[in-house]
Amino acid sequence: APSGFCLLSNVALGAAHARDAWGRGRPLVVDLDVHVGDGTQAALAGWGRGEGGGTGGGALVIDLHEAGVWPFDRGDPADGGPPAGPAIINVPLPPGSGDAAARAALARVITPAAVAFRPDIVFVCLGLDAHAADPLGRLAWRSRTYGALLAGLARLASDLAGGRLVVVLEGGYSAAGLVRGTAAVGRALVGRQGVERARTPADEAADEGGTDVDEEAVGDAEAAVRAALDDVCTRHGL
Repeated sequence: APSGFCLLSNVALGAAHARDAWGRGRPLVVDLDVHVGDGTQAALAGWGRGEGGGTGGGALVIDLHEAGVWPFDRGDPADGGPPAGPAIINVPLPPGSGDAAARAALARVITPAAVAFRPDIVFVCLGLDAHAADPLGRLAWRSRTYGALLAGLARLASDLAGGRLVVVLEGGYSAAGLVRGTAAVGRALVGRQGVERARTPADEAADEGGTDVDEEAVGDAEAAVRAALDDVCTRHGL
């Protein structure tokens, strides 16, 4: 059975509402979290994979998470989900994966997969426990990493889904990581709405502050990150 800290799968409920109330039955779900979103994946059972290049229903889940953490038997890149369930692309990143790894996953996996799927709405499971300040994980994302990911996802939503983007806050167990990461996401989304506001040195400091990144661990993880992304891209033809 699925496991996790959430009593309800808010993104799956939101996707069902978007389908039933708005006729948006082809969601892309991007899960950003230290732990694999096995509950969200399971809650979308029966949605189907939506083959056909943007026609008909179906769902696509792209799940970025840390490799080798609880739940230990979930999130393998070979697990594409059951035939009747959503298409699943698991992207397990090695411990120490930092800003460059997240941006590479956006460019190499999320973007081409989204373009091929052509969603009509985009949901983001925003887990701030991948932040370097978080005590539970060993990923090393900065606040600006979250801002860059959300800016990229907002562009995809604009290009592919009429701008329909839903961001749901999920995990996060560091006050600094939660506050600064969420603020970086807010700044990125405000920028995508065309609000004319130049970034200031204070913005840059806020995106970097409260983040003690182990640069040696990030460097040690570079080769493993490339190998992990190569594996995912090969498996899914990206």
